[in-house]
Amino acid sequence: MSAQYGNLLFPFSEVILQSVIRQYLSVDINLKQFIDQLDLNLPLKGDLEVLGEKALAEGHIDLLVKEAIPVGFSKKMIIEVKTSSGTIGDVTQVKG
Repeated sequence: MSAQYGNLLFPFSEVILQSVIRQYLSVDINLKQFIDQLDLNLPLKGDLEVLGEKALAEGHIDLLVKEAIPVGFSKKMIIEVKTSSGTIGDVTQVKG
């Protein structure tokens, strides 16, 4: 599978998928629908932002949804993007 941009052809990769998901979730209504569909009763309030790949003390994460202006404790949601099935190692990486 590949993606085309103008005359350039790129092999489809996890980085492209991460970018597409980040752009999609950066639209407020899309992010709200995504969180609502998860039905996790997340206590995220106010404006949210979606950040791309981040290196944290616990390890690398693909996408981070967080409150744009946290008050007190900063609430976050981590999204790990895979082009194939996830593994126990992926869960361990996210857990830190």
